Amino acid sequence: MAEVGALPQGMAASCYGRQAALPMKFAKRFHIAGQVQGVLFRASTKEIADEFGIAGWVQNNSDGTVEVHAEGTEIQLELLEAWLREGPDLAAVTEIKTEQVKFTELSSFQIR
Repeated sequence: MAEVGALPQGMAASCYGRQAALPMKFAKRFHIAGQVQGVLFRASTKEIADEFGIAGWVQNNSDGTVEVHAEGTEIQLELLEAWLREGPDLAAVTEIKTEQVKFTELSSFQIR
């Protein structure tokens, strides 16, 4: 039984000179196809990414797709992917491709 006031196993208090366990961060690239340009997809993606605490960027591609680079925890990226599969109200997502990419420690989410 853990003593009262004890931290969960695997967590350490940084105030005692030890590192606190931080959640692992990952990076994913999403390629979204369908009616995804001219429907506020990039602006809505930034809004959702900011709400979820995700760093990265979103851009329109010349082939009519939207590309998203996202950095965050596994849960944050899962939430974003679920949203991207639907997109904003005016969008009609027909396909989404996902790939794991190098984590680059971006600090904010930008529209390109």
